[in-house]
Amino acid sequence: MTKPNHIKAFLKAIEGFRYEHNIIDLFRDWTELVAAELHQAPYHAGLCAKDDAFEQAEARYMEVAKRYQRPDFDRFAEMLAITRMALAEEMQDFLGQCYMQLEISNERAGQFFTPYEVSLLIAQLAIGNPSPQIEETGFITLHEPACGSGGMIIAVADTLEKAKHDSMATLYFDAVDIDRRCANMTYIQTGLLGLTGTVWHGDTLRMEMRSHRFTPAARANPQRTHRMLDYVEGRDIEKPPAIDWTQPLEQLTLLVADARGQTGKKETVWRA
Repeated sequence: MTKPNHIKAFLKAIEGFRYEHNIIDLFRDWTELVAAELHQAPYHAGLCAKDDAFEQAEARYMEVAKRYQRPDFDRFAEMLAITRMALAEEMQDFLGQCYMQLEISNERAGQFFTPYEVSLLIAQLAIGNPSPQIEETGFITLHEPACGSGGMIIAVADTLEKAKHDSMATLYFDAVDIDRRCANMTYIQTGLLGLTGTVWHGDTLRMEMRSHRFTPAARANPQRTHRMLDYVEGRDIEKPPAIDWTQPLEQLTLLVADARGQTGKKETVWRA
């Protein structure tokens, strides 16, 4: 069988919006909605109680969702399905490739994503044999101060898999990007791959963080996540502003309506 061209399919799906929406704005909104959908999963699974942060974030989700109609959400779902299939087929920086081919990157910010093959080579050279550290601590840690679409994080996970280690259990990452779209792409791809980490929207150079989101895997395994974070906290390294990890993991993100597609105001929100 011919290997499906997921990038071509994704670009075709998003091009279907071109006559109705600005592609730059649409891609930004799609990443917001999908990142919210993934981050909401622990709530729907009953792992987290809905709180004030949930309601506040849901209001922001509604603000984005109101810009689109039901047929738009059908195509959003198609784009998400293509992304899922692409990442299930092989570890890769799928959204990063799509983003660059759409030619909607921020050129003024010098935004250019490293080809995945280069990221993978760097990861392999930097990590070498991960087994000794994993045997000692149970996992390795990664800090990405300008994560882009998460290509380097995926490459590190790929390197662990090639070394016969389960990347979902043996990697903790901390990722930051000043571009909200990039933070969302990183969150979506690492979330779909089941990786444990925290994605920050903020400026690494100024150490100004606007928001953060734990991946679904991090929230689904709080004991493991806290153990990883305690280890990181004990290191003398640069890190985002201190958080009280003894408290429940916070919900600083955009969230969706409940599983029935209804909000407290009885407005329908179509889910991707």
